[in-house]
Amino acid sequence: MTSRQKYVIGIDYGTDSVRSVLLDNSGEQMAESVHRYARWSEGKYCDPTANRFRHHPLDYLEGLEQTLAGVLDQVPAEVLQNVRGIAVDTTGSTPVAVDKTGTPLGLLEEYAKNPNAMFILWKDHTAVQEAEEMIELERLSLENAEENLELANKSYRAGVGTNIDVINAQTRYRQAQISLLQAKYKYEIDLFRVLYKTGQISEYFEEVI
Repeated sequence: MTSRQKYVIGIDYGTDSVRSVLLDNSGEQMAESVHRYARWSEGKYCDPTANRFRHHPLDYLEGLEQTLAGVLDQVPAEVLQNVRGIAVDTTGSTPVAVDKTGTPLGLLEEYAKNPNAMFILWKDHTAVQEAEEMIELERLSLENAEENLELANKSYRAGVGTNIDVINAQTRYRQAQISLLQAKYKYEIDLFRVLYKTGQISEYFEEVI
């Protein structure tokens, strides 16, 4: 080890844990520390039956603090003085809702136990259930639009309605049809993503075919 030797710390956030390593100029690993997310390990804020998988922001912060401390405790002071950078790698597509200051809502007292205030993981597919609900709502909207169109036609034939009323009713009916098709399309896309990521896509198509 020489005074000219420089070091870098790498931090990798994964689905189950965070790992920090310290490397020298040549890429040789000098120290390593791993921390499993406490709340995730307990299954908090998750519901596999609803395809909901979330991380609490504190799991990330605590993991960062503990793994950095773990790495730094393994090397002498000379190494610490020559750390020249920190690189962070994360699992992509992990959004979280924040307030106007950029603070994740899960760190605020009023949202501390709300699953929707947590980081949403790559394998979270709660959108599938939402898409199913949207299909039902759009189906009801289409039924209402169809009834309104029938009523507009009857009123027009009876001389108490205008052709404008009929045209407007037809337009709303067509829009309802399109909205239902869009809801069904979204459902199929969300379902495909779930099946693909869970390795069930082949079984699904075998059943369909």
